[in-house]
Amino acid sequence: GSVQSQIDYTRAHEAEADNLGMHTLVKAGFNPNAMPNFFEKLQQASRYYGGSAIPEFLRTHPVTTSRIADARGRAVKYDVTTRLSDHEQFYLIKEKLRVMAAQNPNDIVTYYESQLKRDNIEHPEAMRYGYVLALLKDRQYTSARTQLKMLIDEEPDRLSYQLALADIEMAVGRTQAALDIYEDNQRLYPDDRALSLNQVNALLKVGQPVKAAKLLQAQLDLGENSRDIYKLMAQAKGDMGQTSQSHVWLAEFYYSSGLLRAAADQLHLAAESAGRNEYELAKIASRLREVENAISEMEDKS
Repeated sequence: GSVQSQIDYTRAHEAEADNLGMHTLVKAGFNPNAMPNFFEKLQQASRYYGGSAIPEFLRTHPVTTSRIADARGRAVKYDVTTRLSDHEQFYLIKEKLRVMAAQNPNDIVTYYESQLKRDNIEHPEAMRYGYVLALLKDRQYTSARTQLKMLIDEEPDRLSYQLALADIEMAVGRTQAALDIYEDNQRLYPDDRALSLNQVNALLKVGQPVKAAKLLQAQLDLGENSRDIYKLMAQAKGDMGQTSQSHVWLAEFYYSSGLLRAAADQLHLAAESAGRNEYELAKIASRLREVENAISEMEDKS
């Protein structure tokens, strides 16, 4: 009856969501088997709950044996050996965060130099990658390039290394060389977020806002909504001479930052810049109503 058809409908959507989730995992360089493994852990955990004690997520999205089997079957279709080692990628990210958090560039360079001199160091590639980023932070570009070449010679297609190379090219003013690196890697890693945003920054720097806006729109189409993207889109639209749209995207940037009044101000400016474009004015007015409603709700709570 209607209850069964509702269950079937929910399961179909759940399967579609699982499929999309696994695709996202693989695109990010992770092992697709992580999903069924996680499902099994959830299933085991749910056995220890009883009735209403089961968390709401597991009540509305039960992890059944068939769902785990479906996920396993889906994971087999992906060739894990061709993906980046997610294990190694974890250590690369760890070193990147270490360099980003470092207050003194010279100190972090010294840290990596001493680490790399040690015998039997764990994850030497990640350590050398951290050293490259530290040298880059300390503006030792020639040394950074020399160290990075060792890593690229071993693994030329690893995106983290390619992005570091592009960062070096940008730092020494070879913007076109950096753009060539981004373009080459878009073929290997289409729609990768970090790659696309780095490429957008370079394109805006050399006065190519139209291409930058296309890359940003592709990210938005993938559901990648973030303040970074909104702010870059505002800049791209401004550089294209689309003043009204620039204000619209800046409004989204402020809104996502929790600055609702600033968002409303930008939408007022967008309306003033829209001229007689009825369609654009209607969209701006609709968004402005939503923002003003959010401001009213916030004032009511305070």
